[in-house]
Amino acid sequence: EKKLRDCAEMLVKMGLQCAVVLACLWSSAALDATSENRVRSSIEVLTEILLDIMKTLQSVTAQLEDLKAENKDKPKVAFSATLSYPVGSHKFIHASESPILPYKNVFTNIGNAYNPDTGVFKAPVKGLYYFSFTVFNPYDYSSSTQVGAAVALVKNGAFVLSVSDNAPGVDTEDTGAGSACLLLEKGDEVYVKLWENRRVYTDGNKRNTFCGYLVFTV
Repeated sequence: EKKLRDCAEMLVKMGLQCAVVLACLWSSAALDATSENRVRSSIEVLTEILLDIMKTLQSVTAQLEDLKAENKDKPKVAFSATLSYPVGSHKFIHASESPILPYKNVFTNIGNAYNPDTGVFKAPVKGLYYFSFTVFNPYDYSSSTQVGAAVALVKNGAFVLSVSDNAPGVDTEDTGAGSACLLLEKGDEVYVKLWENRRVYTDGNKRNTFCGYLVFTV
């Protein structure tokens, strides 16, 4: 679409330049009768060029309108969310409590394909989708036993990929990330699931994220 717009702008500029030249030539023809034939010949050539430019511009404009209509009918799907907890507070989420992570703090949910109550994304159309997520797990100073973080990206209950880390040590904070492009059928479900006996941490800083979007339909 951008190329077509650039082409249209260029054609408009060329048309204006031709119009200016034509105006100058007509003026010259009126002032200098001896060169009238030569000027009239130049005017005819420029007039043909200007007409060709106008025809091309009409064609480009029609293509732009078709492209707008085509894009208008294409589904738009994108979401971005984080695990949420009040500022100033924190919580460790364990698999026994919530195996499917519900990313309730939603930034974007175009198409409403993501359900923040369940943490499940449901594909509205068949297509290629991109997903990414981050995992954060710090040292738990309230416990003598430290637990590592591990989550998996799941499609229709089947494992896709995982991100894991050992329990925090000297650095006291661990962060991981994963991403994948998945071909989904309409109705397929994708979500992030905690491994058994693992955990993630959430607070007001929103460091555990989950997002995805439709790349194109197929």
